[in-house]
Amino acid sequence: MKLNLTTGLVPNLNVSAALLAFVFLRTWTKLLSKAGIVTNPFTRQENTIVQTCVVACYSIIVGGGFGSYLLGLNRKTYEQAGVDTEGNTPGSTKEPGIGWMTGFLFVSSFVGLLALVPLRKFSSMGSTLLQEQCFLGDYNFVWGQGLLESDSCPTICNETAAACIALLFQIQDKEQVLDDQKRNEVFAGKNNGVVAGLVGCGLIKSIVSISSDLMHDFKTGHLTLTSPRSMLLSQAIGTVIGCVVAPFTFFLFYKAFDVGNPDGEYKAPYAIIYRNMAILGVEGFSALPERSLAALLRVFRFRHIGQLVESSFS
Repeated sequence: MKLNLTTGLVPNLNVSAALLAFVFLRTWTKLLSKAGIVTNPFTRQENTIVQTCVVACYSIIVGGGFGSYLLGLNRKTYEQAGVDTEGNTPGSTKEPGIGWMTGFLFVSSFVGLLALVPLRKFSSMGSTLLQEQCFLGDYNFVWGQGLLESDSCPTICNETAAACIALLFQIQDKEQVLDDQKRNEVFAGKNNGVVAGLVGCGLIKSIVSISSDLMHDFKTGHLTLTSPRSMLLSQAIGTVIGCVVAPFTFFLFYKAFDVGNPDGEYKAPYAIIYRNMAILGVEGFSALPERSLAALLRVFRFRHIGQLVESSFS
């Protein structure tokens, strides 16, 4: 959480979290044995389930958007973006709150889990596809999820975040009639488009991240002969814990430090970046630099061609 609110750059620590869980279990069983309490070592299936729960909880805290799109909703970030900035409309703010943040995390997280329920039973075809990664391992589920596992993903190569923002773009043609402009403003949310953009980004990011993590866990469960239902239940338990613990952890920092102050220690630099991305979404393609859309599409195509070539030789 501190890394989220200071630098915004959080490395992928899934393996480290799982390893710490394993070390803790081994230490616990040895202490019980020395105390004269008869215990059996955890099986590899039990270790897999515990590690899945720990990683699920950790992922919510790290990737919950506390240093990016959720913090980008507050008034301080709104003022940093410029009160007079076109598209940064007054009233497009939402101060952090434990209640609505917890509810948002529950919705976005469990949508990602429930989206994979039909895949919990692996047939022989599914096992073959799983071994081949089927774009869910090497391809990281949807358009390269690796950049989405931290809050440092507002780059041109992050197709998923770009697609989320693109959904809110309204194309403004100079020859467009007034009625069409009004329809676009109502659909894209001219007054509340920034809030819609940040919330939409959070939903897409959370769903993709959690779904991808669960698919990697399913692969581990497949290799260790662990029940997919147990894996899904463990992921759900870890998600519940993370959705409850993460907002409280964030508020410890939010109340104790001046979070979002560009001159302080807790700058939360990605909050302003995400808000500016949402403002661009409201303004449409015309707000982007000349030929930037063409460059984005070229990078988008190049990325997917590279992934296809890589998967064909793997």
